[in-house]
Amino acid sequence: MIKTGGIIFSRMNSTRLPGKAMIQINGVSLLERVIDRSKLISKIDHLCIATSVNKEDDIIASFGKLKGIDVFRGSLMDVAGRAIDTAEHFKYDHFIRICGDRPFLDYNIYDIMISTHLKNKNDLTTNIFPRTVPPGLTGEVISTKSLKKMYSMSLNNEDKEHVTRYYYKNPSQFSIFNMEFAFSKKNISARLVIDDEEDLRRSTWIDTRIKKNNLKNNSETVIYLTEKWQKTKI
Repeated sequence: MIKTGGIIFSRMNSTRLPGKAMIQINGVSLLERVIDRSKLISKIDHLCIATSVNKEDDIIASFGKLKGIDVFRGSLMDVAGRAIDTAEHFKYDHFIRICGDRPFLDYNIYDIMISTHLKNKNDLTTNIFPRTVPPGLTGEVISTKSLKKMYSMSLNNEDKEHVTRYYYKNPSQFSIFNMEFAFSKKNISARLVIDDEEDLRRSTWIDTRIKKNNLKNNSETVIYLTEKWQKTKI
């Protein structure tokens, strides 16, 4: 039986926003938000967190276990190696790469991508080659077999840190399928990711308005509120 996993990649040593995994957004940490939304992905058989063996990431491992999520720990900077070790440990044939900086990730998009990936037997199914979704809704479904193949090639440190970088630099060597989603160019420019203090302020503002006005927490709402946020900055 083919096993598909969801791997949340998270670490505490973000340079632009140190410790962001555990930063609170209206009383709920970024990591908890990513976990809770990832649990709604119906096409995965198992969900886990992949963090580093560094002591500063002990808090991530402890929190994952507290939330009932399996945790695998590996290299801090060799994220591709950590991904392979995680997939092998949990016996994933394929996995969706879930970055820990996406509090508004769209599990519906991920389900569609996983179904397409498995049906077409791709090495990599993506939506950023070219980008068809806003940052924060990026999806990458990866074949573990193809990732091992990629890792055996001449990778530099940047290729190892950014898991799929080598695929995009060498598309002729892999079966890559890019999925189209119905977002306008304006929609795609919306930032739904947390990478710095400005992103954190925006996400907190959006979350506050979702709760205050009892809105659906979906991509359409978040993009709409992102555009409203931008108008408040003018």
